Amino acid sequence: MSTFNSVQGETVNRKEIISSTPYSISYALLKNNGSDPVAVLSTAINCENAERYRKETAHLFLISSIIAFALAAGIGVLTAKSFTRPIHKLLDATNRLASGRLDERVELEQPDEIGKLASAFNEMADRLEQKNHELTEALRVTEEYGRKIAETNSDLENLNADLERRVVLRTAELIKSNHDLEQTILALKEAKNQAEKANCTKSEFLSNMSHELRTPLNHIMGFTELVVGRDFGELNEIQEEYLKDVLTSSSHLLALINDILDIAKIESGKMELDLSEIAIRDVIQGSLTMVREKAMKKRCSLVYAENSLPETIHVDERKLKQVLYNLLSNAVKFTPPGGRIELRVETENRSWLCGNLPDAFREDVMNVVDGHARYFLHVALADTGIGIRPQSLKSIFDVFQQEDKTISGKFGGSGLGLSLCKQLVELHKGGIWVDSMPGEGSTFHFLLPFGAAGAEKALPDAGESAIGSDVPLSDPAARIMGMGCAGGL
Repeated sequence: MSTFNSVQGETVNRKEIISSTPYSISYALLKNNGSDPVAVLSTAINCENAERYRKETAHLFLISSIIAFALAAGIGVLTAKSFTRPIHKLLDATNRLASGRLDERVELEQPDEIGKLASAFNEMADRLEQKNHELTEALRVTEEYGRKIAETNSDLENLNADLERRVVLRTAELIKSNHDLEQTILALKEAKNQAEKANCTKSEFLSNMSHELRTPLNHIMGFTELVVGRDFGELNEIQEEYLKDVLTSSSHLLALINDILDIAKIESGKMELDLSEIAIRDVIQGSLTMVREKAMKKRCSLVYAENSLPETIHVDERKLKQVLYNLLSNAVKFTPPGGRIELRVETENRSWLCGNLPDAFREDVMNVVDGHARYFLHVALADTGIGIRPQSLKSIFDVFQQEDKTISGKFGGSGLGLSLCKQLVELHKGGIWVDSMPGEGSTFHFLLPFGAAGAEKALPDAGESAIGSDVPLSDPAARIMGMGCAGGL
């Protein structure tokens, strides 16, 4: 038996009839490893059987192909329907949604992409329905607001028409009122002019009458003093008493006439200041001396204190004496026996003026006080007299005004002294006020601005003295002042 490593050579196909049967015979040359031919391989196939097998195979393949095509077609139709049916449902639902049926939904429960598409469609429909509801509500609210705006516009138009009507009426009323006011102003101006003329006439009359009255009154006083002085012989007690009463009454009448004359001069603008440098301490001591005897008769303690006074100030000496005497006389008059009268004179600056003026007098004092003065002479006179009611604190500085109408009968006086003091102080561009309570006494204050010379001088140290009393003030630096104020210059 030979070993063959390979088969090489050509194959020869031949048809032969064997036993009346056609065969297809294939011959192949077989060679060994040395390429030497060793054998011939022949294969015989019955041609009839082969043809029959071929036809049967072809027929079987055709039938299999037809069956496979039919199956594929059926599967394709079924698959197409499974895809197109939900798509048609989605398309129909979309058309209905587009036509306005926002409640349209697709019921597909499939885990594939078509199912996801249906879920997305349903979510979109939900949002559209919600947005449509919101838009419908917003439209309703807008229409409601539009209706209210229309109503408001109508009300505004009515109000505007009513306002225009009222403006026309009010304008007519204002025109008439303005005309009436102009007529009233003209009438007031005329009345003011008439009052000023009458006041000037009154002042001139009082001035003339005062001069006419003082001449005979001076004669009466002069002759009475001669008679009381026994220049024309001796007098009995009754004669002397009556003549002293005449002399006292005449002196009082002369003082009253002098006050009336001064007030008339001030009101008529004829009063002028005779300013000069005066020694302020001498003026104060002289004024205290004039009332000392009356105070001693009533056993009243008369105390004087000063603080940082200049040597001299630039004022009208006679008018300052007049103010001091009027205030001291009133203090002695209204202080009961055994009472206390305290006069304090000191220098104050402008900041003190702001912080110590009482509210009731602040505006009045600020309106008249010298706005350029750096320092002020502050005079405060306190007593333990009958006091003044709060409602009368300002009116007592008016002409012929007293705290109580019964006072003139009990204490005497015409009600001119304080008014004259106020006007004389204001002539110096100063201010005056009072602190008082009924039954607790009163403290009268007045300020005089320093003149240029007095303001430049160095202010001395504080000092004090007492007159008619052994009780000095305990605190030289203490101030006798009124209530505080919140305003400033």
